[in-house]
Amino acid sequence: MTDPIAELEQATRVVAGLFTGPTCVEATALLLEVAMQLGHKVEARAVSLFATDLETGHQVTGQRGQAFGESFLARRGISAPLIETFAGGTPFQIYAGHMIVVSEEFGLLMDPTFDQFEPLGEQATPIFAQNVRLRSNSYWQVISDDLYVRYFAADEFADLDFSEARAQTTGRAKKIAAHIRGSRT
Repeated sequence: MTDPIAELEQATRVVAGLFTGPTCVEATALLLEVAMQLGHKVEARAVSLFATDLETGHQVTGQRGQAFGESFLARRGISAPLIETFAGGTPFQIYAGHMIVVSEEFGLLMDPTFDQFEPLGEQATPIFAQNVRLRSNSYWQVISDDLYVRYFAADEFADLDFSEARAQTTGRAKKIAAHIRGSRT
C-alpha cells in the first residue's frame, strides 16, 4: 500500500527540481497533473502571499499581503520596509502573483517554486507543509522556527489560461508519476 503523503512529497521535490525562478504557473500545473496521475485529489490555487524570515526580518509580499505584513512585523518590533515583489501586469500578477497546490483531504500545502523568493535567503526553499488548512475561508499559513508564510486565497484573480498549462504537462506528468510509483515498489 502506498503512502499518499510520501508520494505527494516526492512529487513536490521532483517538480521543484525541474523549475527555477518565477515559474509557479507551470510548476503548479505539472504538480497538479502528477498528483492526479497518482490518484490524489488536489487543487491549484492562486494566492497572494506574505513571507518573512523571522530571524532577519527579510520578507516578500504581494499586494494583498502588504497590510497584514506591516502589522505582523510591527507586532514583533521589526521595522522593515515591505518590498512588494509582485507589481504591474495582469490582475493575476498584481493581486495574486503566485500559485500553490493544496490537498484538503490530507491537509497539505505544496509550493514547489517558493525558492524564487530570494530576499528570504536560506528560507527560500520549496515548501511541503502538513497539517495546513484554509482558515476563515481566506488564507493558509506555514510556520517554522525561522519562517512565517501566509498565503491569501486569490482565486478571483486567476485570469490566466491554466488549462493550457496543464495540457502541456500531461506527458511529463505521466513519466514522473510512473517513476514515483516505481520507486515505491
